[in-house]
Amino acid sequence: MHCAAPYTAMGIPVVLIAKNQENINRFSAIKGIIPIYTYDDLKNNRINFNPKSLNIEDLKQYMLQNLKLSILKKMGEKIDEN
Repeated sequence: MHCAAPYTAMGIPVVLIAKNQENINRFSAIKGIIPIYTYDDLKNNRINFNPKSLNIEDLKQYMLQNLKLSILKKMGEKIDEN
């Protein structure tokens, strides 16, 4: 996770293989953005080792806006929560 998230954000293709189901649950922040494979996928040759770079610029902008609004709210500013 500590490598996969920043690499994905920089546009570097990532192959993420989780050790077990517990590990997959730890990757919830990145789940749905990149595929999370398992050892079973590795054993059964179901991993795409040539993933494409993702364009997540819109997602990054939404996350940045969310951060800004969260800070303003914490500072007591009235914000439109929609």
